Amino acid sequence: MKVYQEILKRVAYEGKVKRNRTGINTRSVFNINFELDILDGFPLVTLRRINFKAVVAELLWFLSGETHIRELQKHTKIWNPWAAPDGEVNSAYGYFWRHYPVHGYMGPGFDQIAAIRGALKTDPTSRRLVLLAWYPPNAWTSKLPPCHYTACFNVEDRYLNCHVTMRSADLVLGVPFNIASYALLTMLLASEANLLPGKLAFTLVDAHIYENHMPGVYTMLQRIPKRSPLIQISGMDEQWADEGLQIENFCLSEYNPHDEIRFEVAV
Repeated sequence: MKVYQEILKRVAYEGKVKRNRTGINTRSVFNINFELDILDGFPLVTLRRINFKAVVAELLWFLSGETHIRELQKHTKIWNPWAAPDGEVNSAYGYFWRHYPVHGYMGPGFDQIAAIRGALKTDPTSRRLVLLAWYPPNAWTSKLPPCHYTACFNVEDRYLNCHVTMRSADLVLGVPFNIASYALLTMLLASEANLLPGKLAFTLVDAHIYENHMPGVYTMLQRIPKRSPLIQISGMDEQWADEGLQIENFCLSEYNPHDEIRFEVAV
């Protein structure tokens, strides 16, 4: 994933200093676009070790449609800072993926994941394969509104491509997770529709590095990216989003990243 290192370098050296809600300034660049081919190797950052099980746990939490972090906490605490004291996350991606409001904020809503899964089987060349996490009445009042707020899937020949738009892209802590997560989601959707995973593209509206992350970023810029790992997912031929895949279904191999670098979350 040399492209990731190139983006880090650009933002580190060309980014404009900006203030934000956290009180920690960022170096930011507007509108960065990049593209990866999932079949070239699973796109998990190798410049430092990424907790792959946490990536999987978060994606499965999204797909469950849950808003409480009780299950997620068994595997990762990455959402703890954004949860209410009772454990609820009112801007949880999964709620809007699986229960997008139709006539109000609460209620069963519209299951976007189910709609996309169905369309990929019956009308795969549709240009309506959009997954939306941005609900304005919630987003404008949320502690942390969705960063990757929309994804659009597109079938080309026998390949399923995915384009993700991020309004706010934390290049150190957020983006590596998001790349891996949407690669996995694309693989799941493609397999069920008898397609191959294709390209994964991102538009980063505000691509930024927090100033307190810069020492670690300089370390990553001195490292040479390593070969992408391999991924195998068992059980993809089943009703994965409804009957439940487990973390054990996701097997990562040949992942040999550089040493871990610890970064603090800007809350």
